[in-house]
Amino acid sequence: RANYDVARGVDDVGRWHSGVLEQSWRLGGASAAELAAAEAFREDPALRVVQASTVEVYGPFGELPRDARIHYQGVDPRIGPLTKYSLLEDYADA
Repeated sequence: RANYDVARGVDDVGRWHSGVLEQSWRLGGASAAELAAAEAFREDPALRVVQASTVEVYGPFGELPRDARIHYQGVDPRIGPLTKYSLLEDYADA
């Protein structure tokens, strides 16, 4: 299991920036992804590898990936519009 926190966003002149914030080996913000992965392994015992993500989107609600599992979508009184979802994606098992 590997868990990396990645931040992505646009600066005030429209340029994209991203970076890895930390590597984590604990339960926490990624728990929704961990649960989605555990469910996938339970449903398919032959499965060897999955890629699961927990995503937080700050700002106006946009179109989400088709298979996103929304855990929260609303307006936080301190930070404004917020969407939290998890996603289980196909992973090429090398």
